[in-house]
Amino acid sequence: MADIQDGEIELVVLDFNGTILDDGRLVHEVDRRGLAELGIPLPPYEEWRKLPKPNGFAAFLKEMDVIQTPVVDEIFHRHYLAVKEEIKPQLQPGVRDGLEYLVERGVELAVLSASRHLARYVEDYDLSSYFSCLV
Repeated sequence: MADIQDGEIELVVLDFNGTILDDGRLVHEVDRRGLAELGIPLPPYEEWRKLPKPNGFAAFLKEMDVIQTPVVDEIFHRHYLAVKEEIKPQLQPGVRDGLEYLVERGVELAVLSASRHLARYVEDYDLSSYFSCLV
């Protein structure tokens, strides 16, 4: 990693899911269960992770106009709440060291996510002290 001098970078904004949190297997299982409920098969994880994704099965179904948004959201969140208890995602390797490196050099950090669970995840993984803003 190139050394960063104090004040050289003022702000870094990071995406949470997939960048800080390695939640691919969680998302795959949520997608698999949600699509199975609708009779749509999903490839195995190793194959699925190589596919371009429009932001999970909910976005896919909305784009395809397969089902109405409130129904898709209910299916996704019901499966998400069940699966997150079974599959506990870990931080990506080196994340905590990288965050500490940036904070030690005076870089302000913000994190964003489309997940409504961002604040809880940041707290659960003891990351609150790194971020000045959650979006």
